[in-house]
Amino acid sequence: MSRSVALLALAQAIVQSGSIHLTTTGALIGVALAGSEAFSTWPASLHVLVALAMTMPASFVMARLGRKTGFFIAFVVGLAGVLLAAQGIYARSFWIFAAGAAVMGVLTAFGNYFRFAAVEAVDEKRKPQAISLVLTGGVLAAFVGPYLSTWGANFFPQAVFTGGYLILLPLYALAILIVSGLSFPKPIAVQVSIRRSFKDILHEPKFLGVVFVGASAYLVMVLIMTATPLAMHREHMGLEATTQVLRAHLRGMF
Repeated sequence: MSRSVALLALAQAIVQSGSIHLTTTGALIGVALAGSEAFSTWPASLHVLVALAMTMPASFVMARLGRKTGFFIAFVVGLAGVLLAAQGIYARSFWIFAAGAAVMGVLTAFGNYFRFAAVEAVDEKRKPQAISLVLTGGVLAAFVGPYLSTWGANFFPQAVFTGGYLILLPLYALAILIVSGLSFPKPIAVQVSIRRSFKDILHEPKFLGVVFVGASAYLVMVLIMTATPLAMHREHMGLEATTQVLRAHLRGMF
């Protein structure tokens, strides 16, 4: 495994650790701040929606400015999102916390491109392996993310869970150093002819089948990761038990 791929896998683990920490604690924080379970999953939902909305713009940014600059900007935005989320918890403001979760979604969108950056760092024969190795960063995140929730839960007794978000600050700073030390090829503009319109693709049965399978898989995943903390909290099972369940789920995912 090349040094670049190993460091990209570590950066991937850091990004996903933040997302997993948000998923683990977001609903619990949401219900505490909003006083209603109906709004409790909004922060995590906004995080995912922003990540979805920024996926294509992230590609355009890196195509124009390069991967290093794009990843650097993303982690700086991630730092701002973490600080905003922590401020929302400390100030007991549901909407500030939700805004912080949404801003963190920008980093998640850019983080999805680490696997493509890894492909560009190796020769043709090692490209599939490079993608797999970067994605194994999720295995490390499956351990680190839930631990952030338990380690940081009582840093500030008057603002439970704030500490976990503050721990992300040095992790994101480390990721900035990692990205800054890597070399990426310069972006090259390539013109391609599009033979089929998006409308034609939407009418393709195979495409619709893949979308259905993917959506179903994500539905099960999101249901488990958002509903489980709330259900276990309602049954007074404790945060440690909750993180153990989610850690097992995440290990299975990755």
